[in-house]
Amino acid sequence: MSLNDKNFFGRACLYNKKINGFLLGRKIDDFFELISIFITPKLRNKGIGGQMIESCKNFCRKMMLNEIIIEVNDKNMVGKEFYLKNKFCFFGKRKKYYEVREEKIDACLMKL
Repeated sequence: MSLNDKNFFGRACLYNKKINGFLLGRKIDDFFELISIFITPKLRNKGIGGQMIESCKNFCRKMMLNEIIIEVNDKNMVGKEFYLKNKFCFFGKRKKYYEVREEKIDACLMKL
């Protein structure tokens, strides 16, 4: 993925001259793959992540993409709650997709 690629989308949250959050994704065929989103814990629950999702939705409208898709570690309850709060829904699983400390963990597939 290159920053010059028109299919790439990214946003950063600057606070006190530091990057305290980011969103990265890309257009694939007719949908948008949300690769990663992170907000530093001290700035969570302040609407920053939701604003980043809204920015992503605007990119999707411009690119005429109908869905935003993300894979979430099944044990990432905070992440799943965030996506549900932002109107994502579950649509499948990838069994044993992640390996964390030799443990196989499912990926929940979510879309907006």
